[in-house]
Amino acid sequence: MLQFFSRFLKISSTFRYADRRKIAYVTFRDPKALEIALLLSDDMLKSQGGSSSSCPSRGGSNSVRGKGGSSSSRLSRESGRSLGGSSTISGDLRSEDVHDVEDIFVESHASGVGGRGDNIEPETPAHPSQRRMIGLLETDPMEFSDVCVASGIIGTLKNTFNGPWTTWRMVPREARDKMWDRFQSQYQWDPAIHGMIQLAWENVFKKRFSNVIDLARDAAKKAASNGTPPFTGTNYDVLKPYNPSWIRQEDWIRMVEVWDTPRWKARSKSGKRNRNTKHEGSISKHTHGSISTARHRHRMQLRKKRPVSLVELFRKTHTKKGSEELITPKATQTLSRYQQSLVEKYGEDVDAQPQSGDVDLWTQAVGGVKKGRIFGFGAPRDPHHVMTGIPSSSSQSYGQGTIDEVRRLKEELKQRDEQLAEQQRTFEQRCEERIQQQIAEQVTAQMKVLMEQVARLTGAPVSFTIPPPAPTSL
Repeated sequence: MLQFFSRFLKISSTFRYADRRKIAYVTFRDPKALEIALLLSDDMLKSQGGSSSSCPSRGGSNSVRGKGGSSSSRLSRESGRSLGGSSTISGDLRSEDVHDVEDIFVESHASGVGGRGDNIEPETPAHPSQRRMIGLLETDPMEFSDVCVASGIIGTLKNTFNGPWTTWRMVPREARDKMWDRFQSQYQWDPAIHGMIQLAWENVFKKRFSNVIDLARDAAKKAASNGTPPFTGTNYDVLKPYNPSWIRQEDWIRMVEVWDTPRWKARSKSGKRNRNTKHEGSISKHTHGSISTARHRHRMQLRKKRPVSLVELFRKTHTKKGSEELITPKATQTLSRYQQSLVEKYGEDVDAQPQSGDVDLWTQAVGGVKKGRIFGFGAPRDPHHVMTGIPSSSSQSYGQGTIDEVRRLKEELKQRDEQLAEQQRTFEQRCEERIQQQIAEQVTAQMKVLMEQVARLTGAPVSFTIPPPAPTSL
């Protein structure tokens, strides 16, 4: 087997992902060996400075049009992979430590392999049975377990972008329905979680949409900074020629006009000021990049093969590579307050303290929930599950509750459709009756005129009886 791995790594280094997979299928029969080979190939390419994404791709789609020609707009803040995920803060890269090949295989199958990549929409299989099977992240049912799914969703967005949509709310329902239909044609899942899959799909769009638009705008700013006149930070009108390849020129111009309004500029300035505001002596930061805290917990537990505590997870996402030092004074002070609260409540004996953590004490240590977010852990649907690895009592019934709610809504929609159909049939029947009545009246009037003309010509009186209307068939 080792010679096959060596052979594959040598011949695959110059191929794209899709081509490497074809080679791997020929070289390896065992699915486990296949996935390991692809992962090792990705790692080798990355170490050699090459770009690699284990999410299937067919090329980039982030070029920017403009007077200065085509320029790259990757503008990626970090290159994260399901395996060995990396994140950045002030340019520092941090990688998950993978201790053996078995960890690589387990995580590649449980979390999905891939990263930010080029956001390429997956192809629709020829047969429904060939659609890729997907599921939801255990620690957060609003995330897909396969990281490539989110990338594919954004690819769909770019391929179907068809309006001056600066926010997700502006995307019309008809366009959303088309995107959802495309998603269903690309993947398959357990029918029992259909409703939750749709909610997760909507959640990805809501969370990623603004980021996609921000990247497009930033790319235009970068391209326009060398233009004539150059972009200076406030003259957004100069961005109009620099639309991304996936946004039509006329739509981009209308989007730029929105960004060029005093109201939008004021909100943007306020948001930037809030993000840069210091709390407890520092600006809030983390080192997990765009990867959610829930996914970090999932990865850590797969690698360690045991539950991960609240403190372990916090340290993982708030320390730099090769250092145990927390990145900000606020992080240090928060952890210190939390640990002091643990001692006050449970005593100094570590064994007497909850191994997973105490969510209530942590929430108190950070000063409570602010705008739905808990410092250090974001805004997960079930904070208790993400922070401790243990679902709260409310979230345990969340799945079934969501399914029941979706079923109820579907039943209501079905009843409304039936009512509308009945109303339509009644309306059509009445229209038909009215049309027949009008035709009968017109025929009667014409016959009456004709009979009167005959009477004048012959001098003989002619009687004319109006026949009753013919009954209509239902």
